[in-house]
Amino acid sequence: MIIEFYSLPGCINCQHLRHLFERADGQYTEKVVTEDLSIEEFTKLYSDIDKMPHVVIDGKSIGGLLETVKYFVENKLVK
Repeated sequence: MIIEFYSLPGCINCQHLRHLFERADGQYTEKVVTEDLSIEEFTKLYSDIDKMPHVVIDGKSIGGLLETVKYFVENKLVK
């Protein structure tokens, strides 16, 4: 499973996602918008996304914190 995680500096929901990934022993790549790529670059990649964090798993946009937690629970990646 390839997890890409887009975050913003100081984002509390981003911190919660990091804990979720650690709890699930999940390997992920985090890209910090404004540091690793610009807001414009992120918008070109995901023009319909207007909130952070944003998670992509195996090339499929999952969504933010709540959608990712739901995905992990439904797929039994965490208890």
